[in-house]
Amino acid sequence: MKALSGETEHPDGVGDDDARRWRAICAAFDESVVLDEAARDRYLETLAVRDEAQHRAVVKLLAYDRDADRLVGTLDNLTSPPLTADVLLLVGRQVAHYQITAPIASGGMGVVYRAEHLLLRRTVALKLPLTSLVGDATARGRFLREARTAARLTHANICEVLEVGESQDGFLYIAMPLYEGETLRQRLDRAPGLAVAEVLTIGRQIAQALGVAHAAGVIHRDLKPGNVMLETNGGLRILDFGLARTLDASQSQLTGTMGTVSYMAPECISGAVADARADLWSLGVMLHEMLAGQRPFAGDHPLAVAHAIVHDEPAALDRASRDVPWRLDTLVARCLRKATTERPASAAEVDGELAAVEAGTSASWSFRLRETLARRTGGHRMARALVLGVGVIACAMLALWPSRTETERSAMSARAGGTANAEAMVFFKRGEVYDSRELTELNVTSAIDQYSKALARDSNFALAHARLAVAQFKFASRAAPDSASVAPARAHAARALQIVPTLAEGHLALGYIYSALGEYDNAIREFTMAAAGMPSDIEPISQLAMVYRLQGNWGEAKRYYRKALALDSSNVSTLLQLATTLQRNREYGDAVAIWDRLIDLEPDNFSHRLVRGYLFTRWRGITDTLQATIAGFPADWNPGGAVTNARMLLALYGHRPAEALTILQRAGLPLIEDGFLFWPRELLQGRFYDRLGDRERSRASYAAVIPLLQDALKARPFSHRVQTSLGEAYAGTGQSARARVVARALVNSAAQTPQYTAASIALLGAAEIYTRLGARTEAIALLDQLLDRSAGREASVPILRLDPTWDPLRADPRFEQMLQRPRRPSP
Repeated sequence: MKALSGETEHPDGVGDDDARRWRAICAAFDESVVLDEAARDRYLETLAVRDEAQHRAVVKLLAYDRDADRLVGTLDNLTSPPLTADVLLLVGRQVAHYQITAPIASGGMGVVYRAEHLLLRRTVALKLPLTSLVGDATARGRFLREARTAARLTHANICEVLEVGESQDGFLYIAMPLYEGETLRQRLDRAPGLAVAEVLTIGRQIAQALGVAHAAGVIHRDLKPGNVMLETNGGLRILDFGLARTLDASQSQLTGTMGTVSYMAPECISGAVADARADLWSLGVMLHEMLAGQRPFAGDHPLAVAHAIVHDEPAALDRASRDVPWRLDTLVARCLRKATTERPASAAEVDGELAAVEAGTSASWSFRLRETLARRTGGHRMARALVLGVGVIACAMLALWPSRTETERSAMSARAGGTANAEAMVFFKRGEVYDSRELTELNVTSAIDQYSKALARDSNFALAHARLAVAQFKFASRAAPDSASVAPARAHAARALQIVPTLAEGHLALGYIYSALGEYDNAIREFTMAAAGMPSDIEPISQLAMVYRLQGNWGEAKRYYRKALALDSSNVSTLLQLATTLQRNREYGDAVAIWDRLIDLEPDNFSHRLVRGYLFTRWRGITDTLQATIAGFPADWNPGGAVTNARMLLALYGHRPAEALTILQRAGLPLIEDGFLFWPRELLQGRFYDRLGDRERSRASYAAVIPLLQDALKARPFSHRVQTSLGEAYAGTGQSARARVVARALVNSAAQTPQYTAASIALLGAAEIYTRLGARTEAIALLDQLLDRSAGREASVPILRLDPTWDPLRADPRFEQMLQRPRRPSP
């Protein structure tokens, strides 16, 4: 869950792949995927020497291809209920004036039932969104609005919407005719690869329906074979027109089934604004699949397909079938252009081209040449240039290729800690590909596997030892690492440095290990040596900054973060860490400047704006900035309830607990959790009822949450945030002795932990528990200690004056004296 309390801290962030590495690799993947393992390894070895970026991309897709069956089977089970499941348990029940008789189909967003109109005795298909959508008032309104828009579309190839409504018991529904036939998905599953004549008939009907919808301002956005009904009378109906925008808003685009992702336009996957040409892309995918018997973008894992859609070029249809007319091949290629401006301008244009193919009209030779070059080079601008000088450029490339290869070969063999074993290098580079991905268990274990295979070919491959050590460390860090869990990583790091004592990557690996074990001085030594050997690499410098920050050495932390920014002034991760470091050090004005820089770099990242809004509550004790910030957010932006949480806090800061309780109940969030908070809904209810003076309900809510918190603490015994919530619940149920035990444990933990920030969080948690117990002396002493620390996230004079958590302390004169006491400047 994303941070909700206004701060983001990720000590071991991992960057995304550079999108430019995924250009022009389709042919290389096609060649390598059909080879046996030995031949493929030889091919990849040659590719690694010739073009390292292309090699990494091909290895990545091959890895996805290898793991696809196992991964996608699991994903499909999670995201799609059985096609005939009575998911909403409605069979035999009445929804409005419809009697539900049987389920027809279900998917990730809705369920379709066979139903009978009780007055007209007419059998219909009744579609209902899943219950996750029903509970959201905004989504309900959007659903009804979009459904009614779709109902206004009238065309022979668009599914008729008979009625849109909401039953008295809260079920949204759409009534549609029950068409006889099968979906295009069912047809393709039964008989992949349709005759060209049938493809043209289906394609033209879809294009004509799209033309009518687009003219009415309606975009489908979820066009796929499962939404195309082929009627037994030869007709065709597109289903769910206009509803995709409503349904997409309730779930992530890449967590649906494979079928949905495969037909998404690149701009939809990237989160950019999509227009009618997104539907033309989806039509292009379907045309390709109908003609070739397979989709144009390889990979069964959703993320692999998404990468391919955004970055790769589809194979030409003339490779898949020699019966496909050139003009049809060209039209499909145009529909699948990454740039929307290079796709057909309208559905009418697509229909016109399909009609021309049907009539047997051929494209001119010059048009065919331009399209061929555009496909090979990825765009019309390059094609126009190459049309004039393709022969000269081709000869020049052939002449330059050998010298480029030799240069790269020399650079590779000169790399410190490398290997002369080509097979080992191939496995090493595969490991690096997994290392560059998001930090997940699958990627880490895959990297470990590839590095281990590299070492099996060359046990003296120092770089492989070093990178294996880092990967093993990441794996061990899933839980709180200790000497035993990091022992394998430590052994490989030591072996790397035994082979090459000056190997920077070996020192980097040791630095990670020492840092995790709390041996910060040793970590600083190793990261310093790594930085000396990797002068242009931001990683060891950033890790030095992080270790100094963990120690509470804020001056050095800031210095090294700024040194990292000198290497990459737009590195978002480093800017985030510097901003939070400044906030913790109560340098709020400088922190605001960094957040402004982040907002300039990522203007659509509303999280940056939210954190900046929170900063003003700690800096100046005002809520106006935070209030204005969230007021400017889109109505549907509320990831993980971040805006809901901000609104609750604003209500509390304004001493409006009833409003906070209403916000919580309407949101329906089971838990608010980030790096500093662990607040189950029942805990918050107990807190709000207590402030309303309803002691009975408050006590009941606190009692209900205690078992949940006890289970959470068993799973995370060292979590200060879970301990704090449990201590509060004990205090709220009158279990003072148990609450005091938790508070003392937090204070002891703060004294023993080497991590400065973790200690501050523990002290704040203990102060909150003591405050709820009425133990003013202990609470004020801990807050006084926090104000002397660089703990601007946990405590500042303005936030202590603003936050009603500390209201029980205000009657004690020592509280105000503490707030007024001069403090020495933070380092």
